[in-house]
Amino acid sequence: MAASNELALKDQYGEIIPVADFFNLIPFRDGVARIGQQTIHHIDQDVFDVSNGGATTRIDLNEDTGIEPPYSVQPDYVPCGLVKMGIEVLGGASGFTPTEACTGLALCYNGEYILIDAIPFLDQHLFARGISKNQVAAVFLTHLHDDHSSLFPLMLMPHKIDLITTREIFHMAMEKLSCGIGWSLESVTEHFHLVEVRLGEKLNYFGLGIEAHVTVHSIPTIGASFSTINKGINREICVIGDNHSMSAITDMTNRGLIRESTTRNLNRLYTDRFSLLVADGGAGAIHGDPADAIQSASDRVVFVHVEELANEFNTTFSLATSVKRYTILEGDSAIYTSQINNYLTSWLGRSFPNPWMRSLLAEEEIRRYNADDVILVQDTNTKGYVYLILTGYCGVVRHDGLQLHNEAELQAGDILGEMAVITGAGTRNASVIAKSPVTLCVFSEETFKSFIVAEGFQERLLQQWSLRPATTTIRVHDFHRTRKAWQHRRSQNTS
Repeated sequence: MAASNELALKDQYGEIIPVADFFNLIPFRDGVARIGQQTIHHIDQDVFDVSNGGATTRIDLNEDTGIEPPYSVQPDYVPCGLVKMGIEVLGGASGFTPTEACTGLALCYNGEYILIDAIPFLDQHLFARGISKNQVAAVFLTHLHDDHSSLFPLMLMPHKIDLITTREIFHMAMEKLSCGIGWSLESVTEHFHLVEVRLGEKLNYFGLGIEAHVTVHSIPTIGASFSTINKGINREICVIGDNHSMSAITDMTNRGLIRESTTRNLNRLYTDRFSLLVADGGAGAIHGDPADAIQSASDRVVFVHVEELANEFNTTFSLATSVKRYTILEGDSAIYTSQINNYLTSWLGRSFPNPWMRSLLAEEEIRRYNADDVILVQDTNTKGYVYLILTGYCGVVRHDGLQLHNEAELQAGDILGEMAVITGAGTRNASVIAKSPVTLCVFSEETFKSFIVAEGFQERLLQQWSLRPATTTIRVHDFHRTRKAWQHRRSQNTS
């Protein structure tokens, strides 16, 4: 609270300016509000008529209108492999410029992703990187400023998302999201699972150590160190989080506004050795100073929350910008085997039989496709393969001789070519195109067919195929339609 008060906007007398003083509140009375010559009529839920000088314009906030980023999102075309531990940069800018993406990171651990904060236009950035929603297991949420907490896309995930943060930040996040979209707090909270971190304690998140720390910002904010041991060697990535400059923090500590223990710990983070140190270099009123990391013993130091480093730091540090990758531990075949097992089990709806899993894996092959590559060709022979998507997005398209039809959009965890096995068709009835960089696992069609027949899954898979959704855009803005879809999915799960 002391730090927030210190960093709050103040008037000429040093008094904190209340938030309400920034607004002139004009309430609706009997559905009408007047602002000078303008009159606003509240017609229906989120529908308004704005009148001025005899002219009236209707504003319908219920419209399903996609909003694109004001900047260019550079897509990846070349696929990259899954890693044991690494960081992919979704954006690294300050959040105060419309021309670059806000700061957001994706931590890849053993082939799955933990987002570090959820930036605006999250769907577009994940799609551009070839990271499907099925690959995102959790989000580490540092704080609730809008450039870090765009949480609504996470409600559209195909599974419940782990939200790794403090209990305080979690409940504030749920309240903020509830107010933002007009849903009840209970409905919003159903989409997330709190994985609570406690300051000073290391959380074991499926083998990944997460040790949170508090930073000095205008609202409650945390960062964290993420660690794992590989071949007896500790590998650790430290993400400082949004943080004031250490000189300002030291001054605030001397004045009794910040705990000495907080300052000591932050100084330690800036000097300890990490495999990768990601620090706030914003150099603004509530952001860090790149000079704070001059004494860092880390193998690599990169800065976020900044568009351009001063010349004096260009030969010392790196700048985390969108599309950059920092790999700490390369991946190996074990990661792909684990993901294959996970996705096949999810696809089947129960544990995949071990003997059949071994038979499939004995002949599996990993293939990578660039964005826009054609994977399967309509009206061609099956060539004896079935494909499991491990990363990215694919589009199923069919040409009827006159027009091209988008049949479905698939992502990691979906299978391609299984219907040819089930129906016995010798040709593909549609083409499949990589919409982003894609990694596939290729199985023997004959072995896959033997499994389906032996286990008696033909009818079930035919029903599953009939329920496969038609193609949908990944950018959904109709909250009411989304809520109905979620309620329908819940009723299916219950039944």
